[in-house]
Amino acid sequence: MTFNADLSAARYQPRPQDAPPEVYAERLSVCQTCQNRRANSCRPAAQLCSVLARHPVANCPGVKWPGQESPREQPPAPTPSRAASSAAVAGVAVIIISHNYGRFLEESIESVLGQQLRPAEILVVDDASDDETRDVTDRYLARGVRYRRVEAREVAAARWAGLQATKSPLVVFLDADDVLGPDYLQTGIPLFADPEVGVVTSDLEQFGAISGRLHHPAGNIEATNWVHAGSIARRTALETAAPAFELRPGPWTHHDWLMWRAVHRQGWKFARSPGTYRYRKHPTSVSAGMVRERVSYFQEAGLGFETLTLFLALSGRDREFTRLTEFLRYQTWPKDQIRLVICDTSQNQSFGARLRKCLVNCEYSDWRYYRQSVGPPNLADHDRHDAKTHRNVQVAMPRIYSRAIREAGTEYLWIL
Repeated sequence: MTFNADLSAARYQPRPQDAPPEVYAERLSVCQTCQNRRANSCRPAAQLCSVLARHPVANCPGVKWPGQESPREQPPAPTPSRAASSAAVAGVAVIIISHNYGRFLEESIESVLGQQLRPAEILVVDDASDDETRDVTDRYLARGVRYRRVEAREVAAARWAGLQATKSPLVVFLDADDVLGPDYLQTGIPLFADPEVGVVTSDLEQFGAISGRLHHPAGNIEATNWVHAGSIARRTALETAAPAFELRPGPWTHHDWLMWRAVHRQGWKFARSPGTYRYRKHPTSVSAGMVRERVSYFQEAGLGFETLTLFLALSGRDREFTRLTEFLRYQTWPKDQIRLVICDTSQNQSFGARLRKCLVNCEYSDWRYYRQSVGPPNLADHDRHDAKTHRNVQVAMPRIYSRAIREAGTEYLWIL
């Protein structure tokens, strides 16, 4: 098995928001001695070490990285019994995001002020609105509601601005057209007594154009968006998923889904409370727009931002080598979002050496090369109509693809 961590460190070119080169190189030196990496099981969070290491607050589950503070060191949030003597919940910030939702904002703010367990911070983030959002907020300044305007025109950036403008250890992102049930915080906060819980979600109660209660059972969050945008989250969990806030997916992608998947991949647990989040259904909402525009699952889930495994099984055909290198150079999926896995079944040392030389000079952030004997040499060029060849192929293919699944480590696998 060949790794390219040293190559990635040598080629590292940090962006302004990335970890400095010395931290990046030090993290990869930790990766090289990590037992999980040596056992090829270092991707429980479906991330690439060399990609994950570039983020300043990245968290590698179970490993203490340079420049990283363990999210498990933060004490659990207070339960209602601890906060009973105070008029506010110590350490909860409700961040209300509004883009031209001033007509709904008063009801949203009132639902927060009316909580049985009051939050310590209430912040309205006005994302480039040209309606009454500012005027509505001004009426609540005397009651502790704060206002901040941004010109992001993008929910991910607006949420991040709100996160940076608050300091409470627990956070709720509340869309301005939605409201919280009166016991939402009171029923959700006790679940953070478990320090491994990063997010507490609840059922949805639809109101407006459509009414009814929605129960989304817990499942595979990579496949199903069962955690709503207004779930209560631990600040540390959100910060360890900071790269998700850098994405600019556009209006037809569920940023909250990208956000929660990023949190989940960092190893945090999700819990469910009996509280209720009230979700307004109206024709000008983003979800209604998705229905009108018939948005595809690919766009809705933001799959274009995913890291995937590109798996190539190569039998040693020299005549195809130029086409292979051209494909690897010109294919359009971002190379820093690919885990390249090369399975060499050629049983040909010169072909293998040529492959490894190509990989050492490739542009991919993470690659793997291994040799696997799955049948007679040059089996791919044998006559498939021959009965013996047919049997050999039937044995070889399951061996190749069983290994491919073990090597993948990402939610999505691209096989060529």
